[in-house]
Amino acid sequence: MSLRFLDISIVPILAGAGVVGLTISFGAQTLIQDLVHGTVFLITDSFAVGDWVVIEDVEGRVEEVNLLYSRIRNLKGVLFTVPHHQIKILQNHTKDWSQVDYTVEVSYETDVDRALSVFEQVAKELHDDPNWSQLIVAPPQLFGVEEISHQGIKIRLLLPTQPGEHWMVNRELRRRVKIAFEREGIAIGIPKQSFLVQNSTNLFDISGKEGVGSRKK
Repeated sequence: MSLRFLDISIVPILAGAGVVGLTISFGAQTLIQDLVHGTVFLITDSFAVGDWVVIEDVEGRVEEVNLLYSRIRNLKGVLFTVPHHQIKILQNHTKDWSQVDYTVEVSYETDVDRALSVFEQVAKELHDDPNWSQLIVAPPQLFGVEEISHQGIKIRLLLPTQPGEHWMVNRELRRRVKIAFEREGIAIGIPKQSFLVQNSTNLFDISGKEGVGSRKK
């Protein structure tokens, strides 16, 4: 009423206030979503500083977690800031415990029972090694033959470890398997191809003479 008394149009003011209010409401909505998601993550302890996580296409170690966002640094040293409302699917590779999932492919001609025995024995020796046993939380689980193809036979083994230690244990396991397989003469699978060569019975060389194996007319 005062603005009208002063002959000032209130329509532009109301329109501007509406735009500002709409902008603030959208911003507040995103802020509230971040707060809600952040609170849920903290209550459920989905991840924490030091965990190795994968969020969408971002993978790395968590360096900071608050109610609004988390910061993750990958192996290249790049630091990502991820708003919590954008997290739909979270993969935590170091929650409570981790696990080595190792598959090796041996030659198709290999004695599969012998290969499985050597494979499992190597994992058991690693589990019992005092220098590695503190990183391994349970005995190895031999899954057996995972796949058979023209390239070879895939055998698989699982080995539970302390959180985040599966990478180091996996490297040592691969090293020991390589040494053991060489010692026992177990060959790694190699892709093989077969070629069928068929000679025509009506081929002639450029001199007009009949080719080898050709049929006379």
